[in-house]
Amino acid sequence: MKISPEIRKILGILIKAGFSVGLVFILHRYIRFPSFSEFFKEVKYSYFLIGFLFFCISVFFNGLRWSILSLGTLGFNKCLKYTFVGIFYGTILPGSISGDIAKGTALAIQNKKDR
Repeated sequence: MKISPEIRKILGILIKAGFSVGLVFILHRYIRFPSFSEFFKEVKYSYFLIGFLFFCISVFFNGLRWSILSLGTLGFNKCLKYTFVGIFYGTILPGSISGDIAKGTALAIQNKKDR
């Protein structure tokens, strides 16, 4: 039995939505939100801001490094975009270089002529 592409797309969306609702339900059931909000009341915002500042500086220099290593084939904005891609995959995937691998793969797919 063949399923039409439109129905397949709708089923995919419904499955993703159901999975998301299920995760939210599990989080709501097992995390005590009053204690979670109390945790954020005790945060020292000066430490948070200092950490965020260092994160921004690190991302800037990482994008600058990739821009220099690309020898001018990629602009700084594009390198910054792929730096965020690398940070995302480095957080999600296991391994210490998984973000760089994902970033390099995305760059290779986007710039086939520059490989």
